[in-house]
Parts: sequence; structure tokens; C-alpha cells
Amino acid sequence: MTKLVEYNPEWKNFFKEESKKLKKNIGKNCLSVMHIGSTAVRGALAAPIVDMLVVVKDDNLLEITCAILEDMNYVEQGNVFFKECTNISYSVRLVNKKNEEEYTKYISVVHYLENDKKILDEFNKKKQEIYDMTDENKYTEERKNFFNDLQVKAINWNKEQEHITECTSIGMCLGMSMGLLFFDSMVTGMLAGLLIGYLIGKFGNKEIDLDKDIDFKFGKKK
Repeated sequence: MTKLVEYNPEWKNFFKEESKKLKKNIGKNCLSVMHIGSTAVRGALAAPIVDMLVVVKDDNLLEITCAILEDMNYVEQGNVFFKECTNISYSVRLVNKKNEEEYTKYISVVHYLENDKKILDEFNKKKQEIYDMTDENKYTEERKNFFNDLQVKAINWNKEQEHITECTSIGMCLGMSMGLLFFDSMVTGMLAGLLIGYLIGKFGNKEIDLDKDIDFKFGKKK
């Protein structure tokens, strides 16, 4: 089974160098390369594998893109391409630019873990418990459940952040107008609008399921 190691700042440098090679070799069909997975999160325990998401422009060129990855010594393993080097390993997942939901869920996990140290600490603890399991079948099942639940929490958190940003922007615009009418000050109104918009975005949205009752015990309700 894969072993976890402490966070290494060099992982970001490995990503930068490899992403440059991917962009150069894949060419115009490569719109962007994103660093995903635990090695992208400062302070996270991780297997020494730099996970990358390559957003491609045209699925018609997918066969050519796969051939390019193979020329770069990547080996197809399920849904990803994998390359093992001396100091680090790499994995590449291809996703079409139109499939925004697919690549958003991977980036959301990175931002979610980076946003709150308490969540990151809990993530590291639970992840270590799973990776310490000696039963390979149990390890595989619980690792899958763990990361599926993490993605759900991260996506819902991302939706909340987007909603807060939207409400705050609207509040700021309305506040500027109200400031001139009631406070004789655009700045005062803008600040008041920002605060009101943030509060509405944070506490007034009842449509988004934040899944707050789900913890890291593999989707079980508290």
C-alpha cells in the first residue's frame, strides 16, 4: 500500500516543471494544467505523487493527446496516466473544458482544505488512519468513501463561497446608492452594503445543502 509522508514544498516546484512540459508537448489542445490532490495543499499528508488535471480543448484530439502522454513515459492506469520518476511520481487526469463540474470538484477540495487548518488537521488524521490499515480490501473501500465524502463537502463549501461573493457584490452596489440617499456618503453605504450582503450570503441562503451533519466517518450522520 502507498505510504504517506509530510508535506514537501518541493512538490509545487515539481508541478511547475512538469506542467511546462505538458503544455509544450500537448500544445494548443492543452488549455490549462492544474495542481490537484494532497500534494497541492500546504501542510497535508500525501503520497509523493503530484496529481495534475489537464483541461483539454477538443475531445477529437484526445487520442493524439494520450499518445503524447505515452511518449512522455506516462502509462495509462484506469482513468489517469501515471509516471514514476526517481524523486517523485506524477499522475495526469484529462478533462474537457466543457465539463466544468468535473474539474471544479478537484480544485474545490484543494481550496477547502487550505481554507481551514482545523479541517486540514482532521483530514490528515483520518487519512493516516485509513492508510495504516493492513486489510487491503477495507483500505480500498474506506479510502474511496473518504475521498467521495470530502469532494461532497468541498463542492458544497465552494457553492457557499460563490453565493457569499455574489451577495456581497450586490450588497456593495446597492449600498453605494443607499449611502448617497440616506448617509450622504457613498463609502458608508458601500461598507454597510458589504456587511449586509455578506450576512445574507452566509446565513440567509436556505437552498444550498451544506451537508454540515456529515463528518469524516465515511458519510455517516452525526
